[in-house]
Amino acid sequence: AVEFTEGYYGSNTTAADRTFFVNGGLDPWHVLSVQRDLPQWGDVRSVVIDGTSHCRQMSPSSPDDPKQITQAREKVAKAISEWLA
Repeated sequence: AVEFTEGYYGSNTTAADRTFFVNGGLDPWHVLSVQRDLPQWGDVRSVVIDGTSHCRQMSPSSPDDPKQITQAREKVAKAISEWLA
């Protein structure tokens, strides 16, 4: 099914530059997303957050957040800062 979906929709590639893909490791859709940095396509970055579900990192920050959520948010914030500099 993954092979069909990638073929039908154009694989898990992008023509966009300065794009960040954030995936939850428990999100069933993460297998259809970009799951690694792809510098050959421009500045395309990715993070898979182990033990989290779809859009978990979009919740407001909390002192109780798991370490992997905090680290993912920091990685995204760093990328955005670089892009805006």
